[in-house]
Amino acid sequence: PALATVNQHRSLFPFNDTFMSQITKLSDDCGYTSFLDDALTFPPRSQFPSVPYNASCNIWDIINNASLALNPCFNRYHIPDSCPTPWNPVGGPIVGLGPTNYFNRSDVQKAINAYPTDYFVCKDGIFPTANGLDTSPPSSLGPLPRVIEQTNNTIIAHGLMDFELLAQGTLISIQNM
Repeated sequence: PALATVNQHRSLFPFNDTFMSQITKLSDDCGYTSFLDDALTFPPRSQFPSVPYNASCNIWDIINNASLALNPCFNRYHIPDSCPTPWNPVGGPIVGLGPTNYFNRSDVQKAINAYPTDYFVCKDGIFPTANGLDTSPPSSLGPLPRVIEQTNNTIIAHGLMDFELLAQGTLISIQNM
C-alpha cells in the first residue's frame, strides 16, 4: 500500500511526474495495484487474494529513499515533518533513535510505575527467541479476531500520517480477519 499512501498524500510526497510514472508502472507490473483493488473491495468478492512478492518490487524502500533525498528530515512515522526536525521530549529531535531522556528519568519511571531500566526505542533482545525477533503470529490472524469475538467491544484506530504502518495495510488485515 506504499504507492496508495503516496497518492493519498501527494502534497507530502512531492515527486516529479517521471518518478510517479516509474513507481506506478512498478506497482502495476509487480501485481500490487490489482492486489490492492481486490483486497480493499468491501465487502470482499472472494477469499483474500495471495500477496504478490518479488524482491525487486520493494516500492516502500524506493519511496522512502526518494523521500529522504527530497527531505533529509523525512519521518516515516509522521510524514508531515520537515526540516528543522521538531523537538520531542520523548525522543529529542530524532524520535526513531530515542527516547534519549524522558523515559530514562527516574521521576518519570516512578510516576508510571515502571521498573528502573534503560528504555530505548526498538531495543534488541526483548523477545525470548534465539535471534531476539518476535515470532508471534500477526495479530489479525489470531489474537485480534478472538478479542473482537469475545468482547464485541473493540475499536481499531490507525494514524493516517504514518508511512511505517500503512493505513490501507491495516484495512487489508481487518478485511482478511
